[in-house]
Amino acid sequence: ASGDEADTAFVLVLPTPVCIRAPRQGDSLVDEPANNISEIEVDSPSPAMRQLIRGYVGRAVRVSGVLNHSNTAGHVREVLLDALGVHAV
Repeated sequence: ASGDEADTAFVLVLPTPVCIRAPRQGDSLVDEPANNISEIEVDSPSPAMRQLIRGYVGRAVRVSGVLNHSNTAGHVREVLLDALGVHAV
């Protein structure tokens, strides 16, 4: 549509698929477990964190953050990780 801009999506490709469950009620994903997940979209509202993530594209990484189901049309994978940290492994 007119006015839409392309956005970069960062996708973490897992070596083996996982099932995601919240450890206790009130945590993310508790009402909707996610099964057979092999890719997780990684994002952050912080421009500095997005730039850090961009620097690790194509490398093996460990990412920490908060898991959620994607909730907008702009998300490209079923599960979204709001990144708080990223490190090479």
